[in-house]
Amino acid sequence: MKRLRILLIGLGVVLALVAAVPFVSLSGGGRCVAVRGADGTWTWTMGGRARRMPRAAYTESQAQSSNAWQNLPEPLAVRRVWVHARTEDGAAVVLARAVQEALLADDLLQEVAYLPPGDEGEGLAGPPDMHLVVELVESTEHIWPGKQELSLALRCYADRRAPKSGAGGVVQPGAALMEASIDYEETAYGLVPRDARYTGAAAALLEVMILEDRLARWRGERPRSPRAD
Repeated sequence: MKRLRILLIGLGVVLALVAAVPFVSLSGGGRCVAVRGADGTWTWTMGGRARRMPRAAYTESQAQSSNAWQNLPEPLAVRRVWVHARTEDGAAVVLARAVQEALLADDLLQEVAYLPPGDEGEGLAGPPDMHLVVELVESTEHIWPGKQELSLALRCYADRRAPKSGAGGVVQPGAALMEASIDYEETAYGLVPRDARYTGAAAALLEVMILEDRLARWRGERPRSPRAD
């Protein structure tokens, strides 16, 4: 019994140290710009790919979401997309980078840029065809050794015009092509590195946005069913 108690204390110390380690971060840093070359491969002219942090955890989660989008009267050529994180919270940045990573799978995109808060894209090759904005509306996190509780309220919208801040710093969309919101709650038990905390939230957000389907419809293509493979 004494040996078991010592082992449990030791495990608690290890978990506490793991939770405090400054793992390589998906958040922070400046803009990250990917440009597709003539051979079809992506080249990073600024920054680099977001690193996916592993997590060894049992997770319980639930999400409530909504999604509204416009049909366009004429096809829209979408070849350049900028993804904006409109708040400096680490969760918003991590989720915006996850959206950028998802867009790299689109065969017709030629540029996908992530712009951190306050970066309006100066120096890039003109305005993009579309802006995707990720905004963290509300967040609550409780972190203990070996356990985390996470609650996030997120909003993401697509617009052809650059986002602008309104009164009180609230981001005001223009004639948004798509607006999605999600309330995500998660309890995870185990080893959850700092920037792997939002893996489940990122997956839930991408599922709500349905980027492949939306881009196909706006381009006037027949969207492929996600289950058609």
